[in-house]
Amino acid sequence: VKEKHGILSVLICSRAAADYIHRQHCGCFNWAEDFLAPSQRPAKYLCGRVKSVHDGDSLRIIPETNDDGDRASVRVRLMQIDAPELSQAHGRDSRKALASRLPRGTRVCVISPGRDSYHRILGFVCLAKDDIAYRMLAEGHAWCYHNTCNLRYKAATSAARVAGLGLWTPGQTPMAPWAYRRFQRRRARKHRQQGKKE
Repeated sequence: VKEKHGILSVLICSRAAADYIHRQHCGCFNWAEDFLAPSQRPAKYLCGRVKSVHDGDSLRIIPETNDDGDRASVRVRLMQIDAPELSQAHGRDSRKALASRLPRGTRVCVISPGRDSYHRILGFVCLAKDDIAYRMLAEGHAWCYHNTCNLRYKAATSAARVAGLGLWTPGQTPMAPWAYRRFQRRRARKHRQQGKKE
């Protein structure tokens, strides 16, 4: 890992550099790899500045300059959580919550096992020692992804439900994002079929 003009010049860091990141920047290294399946290790490490927030579980960051000077932004998907779609109830509130926690220019680090089916970097996003996905769950702004997240995330979700926070506000009937997307696909398919009949 080398320094350039006083700024850490790291794009994807090897395991050998992980201790440096942990001490200086990330703070999430120790627990993050514990949440990964053996097949997802060793993880890769990416640090950069937030460019934009798309919704409650995805954002764009600009990686810190690598040796080629590449500054193109990359899409990042928070791992093991699923926020409401923007067209869902609480969807925009969820995006607002993430944007408030990660305003443009905020420096974050990502611990990632790879990319998802949409070619986004999938990983745990850390602000210093703060686990952003955990915060989104604890404040009631997201679900555990398909209810298969780690025990710490499940506990945060349960606590938010009991406290009636965010999408768990009493009187609300939140629909899991994956169920909502499935419903939307079925409705779109039904409309296409009806259009063909007409």
